[in-house]
Amino acid sequence: MKKEVEVKYKISADKYEHIKNILEKMDKEFNYLEQKDSYYCQTDFFPNIKSIPYLLRIREENNKNTWMAYKALVEDRSSWVELETGVESPFIIDEIFQKIGHCKFMEIKKRRLSFHVGSFEINLDDVDKLGLFIEGEFFHEDISYGKKKIIDFMENNLGLSPKNRINDGYVNLMKKYYGYI
Repeated sequence: MKKEVEVKYKISADKYEHIKNILEKMDKEFNYLEQKDSYYCQTDFFPNIKSIPYLLRIREENNKNTWMAYKALVEDRSSWVELETGVESPFIIDEIFQKIGHCKFMEIKKRRLSFHVGSFEINLDDVDKLGLFIEGEFFHEDISYGKKKIIDFMENNLGLSPKNRINDGYVNLMKKYYGYI
């Protein structure tokens, strides 16, 4: 089964603009997205949410599209198995999640420029409370191979430095921000 492999870098405003200019030349049909992600866990895990085996997410995008997802960490705990589908109403899904014993523990809002370059999805993100990031995504069975491919592209083509690479996803970064971990 293919897994979602992500590599993320924290970047400055200057680097954001520089990379944006490079990516706009590579993908002239990029998307601007405003996303609100609501994360849920089993009520048993809250408030001790240091190590949650899986998450449920409702993503509202541009105030018109909504998806729900199941995300479970795999192997090295830096990639996810993700199952996602479109839904009609975020309010109904929220109610369903609550009725099956899950509670909303976090909300992450971001503005995203999303580019497709070859087999990669490259996202420039402005995340509320956390700042500016670039994230490379690649789906592959072999996590190590996927990470190497993303890192090679990001560092060799976009000029990113390994010292700015971070291992945490937005959920863990937000957990740290709020002092959960």
